[in-house]
Amino acid sequence: MQSFFKGRWVRLAVFAATLSMVFAAGFLAKFALDSKERIMSRFLYKEVSKLANIEVANWRRIETGLVSTERADIKLGDTVNSTSGGAISSIGNTILYVSASGYIGTVGLHEAKIEYSHVRVPMDYDRLQSEVFAQHSLFNNEWFRVQDILIKPEAAPGQATLYVSHHVFVPESTEICSVISHTRLNSNGSSIEFVDGIWQELYRMNECVSMEEFDWEYYGLESGGRMMLLDDDHILMGVGDYGIAWDLFTHDRVGLHYDNHFAKILAIDIRTGKAEIYANGVRNPQGLVRDSDGNIWGSEHGPHGGDEVNLVVPGADFGWPKVSLGMNYGSPREPISTNPVQGRHDGFDRPVMAFMPSIGISGLAAMPEDPAMFKLWKGDLLAPALRDQSLYRLLRHGKKILYTDKIPLESPVRDIELLDNGWIAILEFDDKGLILLKEIRDDQAEVSEPIRISGYAPVNELQAAVRLNLGDTNYGRSIFRDPAHAVTV
Repeated sequence: MQSFFKGRWVRLAVFAATLSMVFAAGFLAKFALDSKERIMSRFLYKEVSKLANIEVANWRRIETGLVSTERADIKLGDTVNSTSGGAISSIGNTILYVSASGYIGTVGLHEAKIEYSHVRVPMDYDRLQSEVFAQHSLFNNEWFRVQDILIKPEAAPGQATLYVSHHVFVPESTEICSVISHTRLNSNGSSIEFVDGIWQELYRMNECVSMEEFDWEYYGLESGGRMMLLDDDHILMGVGDYGIAWDLFTHDRVGLHYDNHFAKILAIDIRTGKAEIYANGVRNPQGLVRDSDGNIWGSEHGPHGGDEVNLVVPGADFGWPKVSLGMNYGSPREPISTNPVQGRHDGFDRPVMAFMPSIGISGLAAMPEDPAMFKLWKGDLLAPALRDQSLYRLLRHGKKILYTDKIPLESPVRDIELLDNGWIAILEFDDKGLILLKEIRDDQAEVSEPIRISGYAPVNELQAAVRLNLGDTNYGRSIFRDPAHAVTV
């Protein structure tokens, strides 16, 4: 009898162990499959989504500190694949969108229609991705991109110039440069058209990044590229350090004493393309805007815990790469060797405010003194955040920021534009969607009627062509990049 029970317990123990192993194997298989799906959805090609010709964007209510708002989400289509970047601007209530890969589209809210142009930014994106960059295992394709756009109205009615800051590759020297290209636009207020689609180069960095020198490690996520119109004759543009300051361990090549454009804010003459240093010491400038009092503000990605909002004046030096309120990425924390006191900003122009932890602050917008909507936000700054997946309203009092009002958006957001009707347009991180915000009237009991936007049949065809033309380049290398940069780029 004793041996019977002993044998029974042995069999039960074996059965339990086997069951546990099967359960564990199943769990690990599911975890691996889920992880693969997450990785594929972030870094590899997604299947082309089938969009109907008309998409319905429903409004939903969002509460903020001072006002009740409505939000609607507009699909832009997948014209970027794994590249991140791009920007938006507007004429009237028509939004001009340039994707990270150089496709150009418009979303007209007056006629509720989305359209893409045959004109593309002159960055040779498709060929470079499939024939050049894919051959180098360390090159991060995701960070070769369009950085920003700027529309400058011209004197003649209905005419404007589109300026695009973007990357170009120089095969003879295996260099990547930031440039500004421009082309002419026509607009009647409700539509935007290209005059001839001919591009001209206005500006190119006086020293570019050699891929051979850095073994094809590319940190274009720290290239900046934000622009604003300084006056009728000059564009203000922020150029980042391209990772040269720390990630590539050559920090002695960045700063005011070096005759290059890295880590500087430049004033570029629209007539000649000549660039003068306007301010110095920026790591990765993400926003430039003039407020209703005439002050110029800049936002930038610092190192770990060093996101800044700066008051930009001629001759300012914000200290990078010597000082920062943050520290280098790493665990445990890695100090900035040139900073006399970690977490301080001594000896240079200090930011008006900073974010600890970093929020991935991106573009900036300035509310006018008499806005068509959001009147309680008059004169304030608006800052989308990539890492924090929110919009921040920065309550401004003169040259000070009194507090921040965080508005969760549940999506990383990159760029922001104020429309003539008072709505706010925000570009999502993956360049495939717009968020629209508008204020709810005091007498409004329910949310607004949905927006029915047409034109998605051609967008669907374009998505298929994008995948076919670009081919299956290797984006798996992105998985092994520093996770600290995963959303703040």
